[in-house]
Amino acid sequence: MGGSDPQDETRTAIRAVAEVRSADLETVVLLGPSNARRHALSREAVRLRVPVRFLSAATDVARHMARAHVAIAASGSTSWELACMGVPFIAVAVAENQRPIGESLGRAGVARYAGWHEDVTVVDMAKELRTLLPNVRVRQEMSERGRRLVDGLGAARVVDILKAWPKYPVAD
Repeated sequence: MGGSDPQDETRTAIRAVAEVRSADLETVVLLGPSNARRHALSREAVRLRVPVRFLSAATDVARHMARAHVAIAASGSTSWELACMGVPFIAVAVAENQRPIGESLGRAGVARYAGWHEDVTVVDMAKELRTLLPNVRVRQEMSERGRRLVDGLGAARVVDILKAWPKYPVAD
Protein backbone atom coordinates (compact mmCIF):
# COMPACT_ATOMS: atom_id res chain seq x y z
CA MET A 1 0.00 0.00 0.00
CA GLY A 2 2.95 2.24 -0.64
CA GLY A 3 6.07 2.96 1.33
CA SER A 4 4.19 4.41 4.28
CA ASP A 5 0.52 3.46 3.74
CA PRO A 6 -0.83 6.88 4.81
CA GLN A 7 -4.44 5.73 4.32
CA ASP A 8 -3.91 2.69 6.57
CA GLU A 9 -5.23 0.30 3.92
CA THR A 10 -3.14 -2.53 5.35
CA ARG A 11 -5.51 -2.52 8.33
CA THR A 12 -8.47 -2.91 5.96
CA ALA A 13 -6.73 -5.86 4.28
CA ILE A 14 -6.04 -7.56 7.63
CA ARG A 15 -9.66 -7.09 8.66
CA ALA A 16 -10.78 -8.59 5.33
CA VAL A 17 -8.57 -11.62 5.91
CA ALA A 18 -10.17 -11.95 9.35
CA GLU A 19 -13.61 -11.93 7.72
CA VAL A 20 -12.64 -14.78 5.42
CA ARG A 21 -11.47 -16.97 8.34
CA SER A 22 -9.78 -19.65 6.29
CA ALA A 23 -7.82 -22.05 8.49
CA ASP A 24 -5.24 -22.79 5.82
CA LEU A 25 -4.66 -19.17 4.84
CA GLU A 26 -1.11 -17.96 5.43
CA THR A 27 -0.96 -14.18 5.56
CA VAL A 28 2.26 -12.30 4.96
CA VAL A 29 2.23 -8.51 5.10
CA LEU A 30 5.07 -6.68 3.38
CA LEU A 31 5.31 -3.27 4.98
CA GLY A 32 6.97 -0.39 3.19
CA PRO A 33 10.09 1.10 4.77
CA SER A 34 8.22 4.18 6.00
CA ASN A 35 5.23 2.38 7.48
CA ALA A 36 5.18 3.34 11.16
CA ARG A 37 2.12 1.22 12.00
CA ARG A 38 3.74 -2.20 12.35
CA HIS A 39 3.02 -2.54 16.09
CA ALA A 40 -0.55 -1.26 15.78
CA LEU A 41 -1.19 -3.62 12.85
CA SER A 42 0.31 -6.51 14.78
CA ARG A 43 -1.98 -5.76 17.75
CA GLU A 44 -4.94 -5.61 15.35
CA ALA A 45 -4.07 -9.01 13.90
CA VAL A 46 -3.81 -10.51 17.39
CA ARG A 47 -7.12 -8.93 18.42
CA LEU A 48 -8.79 -10.39 15.31
CA ARG A 49 -7.04 -13.76 15.80
CA VAL A 50 -5.46 -13.61 12.36
CA PRO A 51 -2.00 -15.16 12.19
CA VAL A 52 0.05 -12.65 10.22
CA ARG A 53 3.76 -12.53 9.51
CA PHE A 54 4.91 -8.93 9.12
CA LEU A 55 8.02 -8.10 7.12
CA SER A 56 9.33 -4.54 7.08
CA ALA A 57 11.34 -3.22 4.13
CA ALA A 58 11.79 -6.72 2.68
CA THR A 59 14.59 -6.99 0.14
CA ASP A 60 13.33 -10.27 -1.35
CA VAL A 61 9.88 -9.13 -2.45
CA ALA A 62 9.90 -11.28 -5.60
CA ARG A 63 10.39 -14.42 -3.51
CA HIS A 64 7.33 -13.57 -1.42
CA MET A 65 5.30 -12.71 -4.51
CA ALA A 66 6.24 -16.03 -6.10
CA ARG A 67 4.69 -17.87 -3.14
CA ALA A 68 1.44 -15.88 -3.12
CA HIS A 69 -1.84 -17.29 -4.39
CA VAL A 70 -3.52 -13.88 -4.05
CA ALA A 71 -2.26 -10.44 -3.08
CA ILE A 72 -3.87 -7.21 -1.99
CA ALA A 73 -1.98 -4.13 -3.14
CA ALA A 74 -2.23 -0.53 -4.14
CA SER A 75 -2.70 -0.12 -7.87
CA GLY A 76 0.63 1.65 -8.34
CA SER A 77 4.02 0.33 -9.42
CA THR A 78 3.63 -2.87 -7.41
CA SER A 79 0.81 -3.79 -9.80
CA TRP A 80 3.32 -4.26 -12.60
CA GLU A 81 5.55 -6.46 -10.44
CA LEU A 82 2.59 -8.61 -9.39
CA ALA A 83 1.46 -8.92 -13.00
CA CYS A 84 4.96 -9.91 -14.14
CA MET A 85 5.15 -12.51 -11.37
CA GLY A 86 1.72 -13.85 -12.33
CA VAL A 87 0.15 -13.10 -8.96
CA PRO A 88 -3.62 -12.53 -9.04
CA PHE A 89 -4.41 -9.53 -6.90
CA ILE A 90 -6.99 -7.18 -5.52
CA ALA A 91 -6.03 -3.62 -6.42
CA VAL A 92 -6.94 -0.54 -4.40
CA ALA A 93 -6.21 2.99 -5.59
CA VAL A 94 -4.56 4.97 -2.80
CA ALA A 95 -3.44 7.86 -5.00
CA GLU A 96 -5.26 9.63 -7.80
CA ASN A 97 -2.83 8.43 -10.48
CA GLN A 98 -3.56 4.82 -9.49
CA ARG A 99 -7.24 4.91 -10.43
CA PRO A 100 -6.71 4.43 -14.19
CA ILE A 101 -4.12 1.72 -13.54
CA GLY A 102 -6.48 -0.25 -11.32
CA GLU A 103 -9.38 0.24 -13.70
CA SER A 104 -7.30 -0.88 -16.70
CA LEU A 105 -5.90 -3.93 -14.93
CA GLY A 106 -9.39 -4.84 -13.81
CA ARG A 107 -10.75 -4.59 -17.36
CA ALA A 108 -7.82 -6.67 -18.62
CA GLY A 109 -8.59 -9.40 -16.08
CA VAL A 110 -5.17 -9.09 -14.47
CA ALA A 111 -6.53 -7.83 -11.14
CA ARG A 112 -9.80 -7.37 -9.33
CA TYR A 113 -10.06 -3.60 -8.99
CA ALA A 114 -11.77 -2.84 -5.69
CA GLY A 115 -11.81 0.93 -6.27
CA TRP A 116 -10.79 4.12 -4.52
CA HIS A 117 -9.48 3.44 -1.01
CA GLU A 118 -12.10 5.62 0.71
CA ASP A 119 -14.87 3.59 -0.94
CA VAL A 120 -13.42 0.11 -0.35
CA THR A 121 -14.81 -1.53 2.77
CA VAL A 122 -13.65 -4.57 4.67
CA VAL A 123 -16.75 -6.36 3.37
CA ASP A 124 -15.86 -5.48 -0.24
CA MET A 125 -12.31 -6.75 0.13
CA ALA A 126 -13.42 -9.91 1.95
CA LYS A 127 -15.92 -10.61 -0.85
CA GLU A 128 -13.13 -10.39 -3.43
CA LEU A 129 -10.95 -12.73 -1.35
CA ARG A 130 -13.81 -15.22 -1.00
CA THR A 131 -14.23 -15.14 -4.77
CA LEU A 132 -10.56 -15.57 -5.65
CA LEU A 133 -9.16 -17.92 -3.02
CA PRO A 134 -11.17 -21.04 -3.87
CA ASN A 135 -11.27 -20.42 -7.62
CA VAL A 136 -8.05 -21.87 -9.04
CA ARG A 137 -9.22 -21.46 -12.65
CA VAL A 138 -9.88 -17.72 -12.28
CA ARG A 139 -6.56 -17.20 -10.49
CA GLN A 140 -4.74 -19.10 -13.24
CA GLU A 141 -6.39 -16.96 -15.92
CA MET A 142 -5.44 -13.78 -14.05
CA SER A 143 -1.89 -15.07 -13.68
CA GLU A 144 -1.55 -15.81 -17.39
CA ARG A 145 -3.01 -12.43 -18.36
CA GLY A 146 -0.60 -10.66 -16.02
CA ARG A 147 2.41 -12.45 -17.46
CA ARG A 148 1.30 -11.68 -21.01
CA LEU A 149 0.82 -8.01 -20.14
CA VAL A 150 4.12 -7.58 -18.28
CA ASP A 151 6.85 -9.92 -19.45
CA GLY A 152 9.65 -8.24 -17.51
CA LEU A 153 11.63 -7.41 -20.65
CA GLY A 154 10.54 -3.78 -21.05
CA ALA A 155 13.84 -2.27 -19.91
CA ALA A 156 15.79 -4.42 -22.38
CA ARG A 157 13.47 -3.33 -25.19
CA VAL A 158 14.03 0.34 -24.30
CA VAL A 159 17.80 -0.20 -24.37
CA ASP A 160 17.53 -1.86 -27.78
CA ILE A 161 15.49 1.06 -29.12
CA LEU A 162 17.99 3.58 -27.77
CA LYS A 163 20.89 1.66 -29.28
CA ALA A 164 19.15 1.64 -32.67
CA TRP A 165 18.70 5.43 -32.76
CA PRO A 166 20.96 7.11 -35.28
CA LYS A 167 23.85 9.09 -33.92
CA TYR A 168 23.44 12.80 -34.46
CA PRO A 169 26.48 15.03 -34.61
CA VAL A 170 26.80 17.45 -31.75
CA ALA A 171 27.10 21.09 -32.80
CA ASP A 172 30.24 22.91 -31.67
